[in-house]
Amino acid sequence: MSWRDVRAAGGLAPLLIVGLITLLGTVDQASFPNVLPAIAQDLQADPANLFNVVAFAIFVGLLAALGVGWWADRHRRVPLMGIGTILSSVAGTLQARATGTMGVGLPRAAGYAGISLSGVPQYSLLADYYPSRFRGRVFGLIGMLTTIGLLVAVPLSAVLVTWLGWRTAVVVISAPGVALGVAALHFLREPIRGYHEKREQGLSEEAARTEDRPQSFGEAWRATFAVRTLRRLFVASMLF
Repeated sequence: MSWRDVRAAGGLAPLLIVGLITLLGTVDQASFPNVLPAIAQDLQADPANLFNVVAFAIFVGLLAALGVGWWADRHRRVPLMGIGTILSSVAGTLQARATGTMGVGLPRAAGYAGISLSGVPQYSLLADYYPSRFRGRVFGLIGMLTTIGLLVAVPLSAVLVTWLGWRTAVVVISAPGVALGVAALHFLREPIRGYHEKREQGLSEEAARTEDRPQSFGEAWRATFAVRTLRRLFVASMLF
């Protein structure tokens, strides 16, 4: 199995665009704590207040993720990802105009909400773009790009803040997401949910193209917790 097979099965555009969105989002989130001391010094703000505002922004993003997940199960996911990427990028650039704590916090909250919009549908989109036999390689690449983003975020932000200042640094890190969001909206089609699984089970083309009724939140919760590995991951994430 090669990348040529992956390309033949679902094309490289979905993987390339989703991968770059993941990479950019990871760099943005991981680099911000490194930029925060420079922001606090420039704005003459209390670092503790800034950290509290950022914590609130993360909480907003987590709440948004719940609603986004429900919406993504019932509506088109590509617009969610594209619009979310654009929103998070525009919000990131607006931080450069901050004159106080809230000038950083409000765009940051909007940015985390945008990251939820773009991030929640990504794996379900990739699962519907590619047959099951290719998903290990596809998801592995996304995981690798996430790790790369974590590794480069701190040195990249440090260099940008040192050479250009924090305002220009946040613009340089955030602005490319606008192009990626536009690319997602323009180039990616909406895949049929569960199409590949149904074809692999021997269903006809017509049956495979008929989407199932979305589960309620309670049904989805019970189905998720029926999987032992997911239960353990949930407990581990709560503890650590």
